[in-house]
Amino acid sequence: MNSSNNSIVFVSSLTNYQLNIIKPHLLQRWPGFTIYVFRIIPKYRFAFNYDNNVHPAFFPVIKFPQYTSNVKKYGLVLHITNESIKVKRHGAVNILKNADTISYLGDLWYSFIIDYDILLNECLGFHEANKERVVIVPEIFTGPAIRYALNNPITTENPQFYKLLDSGMAKRFFDYNYNINSLHFFTFCLRKIGVVKKDYNISKYSLQLLYKLHERRLMSTGKAVLMAQNWKGSRTYPASVFGIGNPHSIGSILNGLLDSGLLEKNKKELLIVSKAGKSFLEMLDPGCRDIDLPGKLQLWQENWPNSRNEIETYIINYFSNQKAFMQDSID
Repeated sequence: MNSSNNSIVFVSSLTNYQLNIIKPHLLQRWPGFTIYVFRIIPKYRFAFNYDNNVHPAFFPVIKFPQYTSNVKKYGLVLHITNESIKVKRHGAVNILKNADTISYLGDLWYSFIIDYDILLNECLGFHEANKERVVIVPEIFTGPAIRYALNNPITTENPQFYKLLDSGMAKRFFDYNYNINSLHFFTFCLRKIGVVKKDYNISKYSLQLLYKLHERRLMSTGKAVLMAQNWKGSRTYPASVFGIGNPHSIGSILNGLLDSGLLEKNKKELLIVSKAGKSFLEMLDPGCRDIDLPGKLQLWQENWPNSRNEIETYIINYFSNQKAFMQDSID
C-alpha cells in the first residue's frame, strides 16, 4: 500500500514535552504517513452552549449538553515531521474529517476521554464518532515503554475506556444542567446585589466554597486550597477522590469569587466573605448548600447512565426550591 497520501490523526492529551519524546517513535512506526496530533487541552476545550431562549416560567429545565460550534474551540492541530512539530492554524476540522485513521493517544482520564468523544461527535457526527478506534496509552515516556504502548494498544471498546467515558458524560450532563439553571436563578440574585461582572456565573463548587468560607470567617488562601482539596462533606457519602478540584482549578474558583466581589481580603491578606457575598447567600434557599455534592457527583459518575434519573431529580428539586424561595423577587 502506498502510504504517502495517507494521514493519521492522534487525538491527544499529551504535553508538548511528551510529544517531543514520542515523536520519533510515531515517525518510525508510520513511515511515509502524514501524521497530525489534535491536542485536547483546557484552552481549547469545548464550551457549553446554553439556550437563552427558554421562557422563565419553564425553569428549572433539563437539557442534553450542547456545545459551541466555533472551530477555534476544537483544539490545536500539530503536524509531525522529521524536522519539526508545526502548528496548523487552518483547516483543523477538515484534517480530522479527511483522516484515514483516527486514534486516541494519551492518558486514560475521564476529562480527556470525554473531550475526545465530544470532538469526534461535533466534527464527524454520531455514527463516525462511535466507531471502534485504537487507544494508545504510554505509561511512562521511556523508549521501551513507548514501544510497548504502540505495540499493545487497546481500543475504544475496552471496558476501562467505556467506564471513563461514562464518568465524563455524567459530569458534563450534571454541569450543563446545573449551569443553565444557575445562570437563570443565581445570576438574577447576583445582579440584584450589584454584582455585574460580565459573564460571571457562580459554579457549583464556587458556591459550596463560598458557604464554607462564610462559616469559617477568616482563612488564608493556602488553607482554603487545602480545605477544598481535602473536602470531606458530612461523611454520609464516600469522600470524593477529586475534592472540589486541584490547586489550579481551586485557585481559579477563588480568583473568580474575588474578582466578582463576593470574596475579599482583609489587611492581613486573609480571605473573608464580603458584604455582597453575605447578601447573595441570604438570597439562596438553605438547600443550596450541599457539602456532600462532590461525593454525590462521584457516585453519579461511577454509575452512569443509570444515575441519569438521580441527577435530573437532584437538579429539578434543587432549583425548584430556589425558585420557591425567591418567588417574590422574580417577575
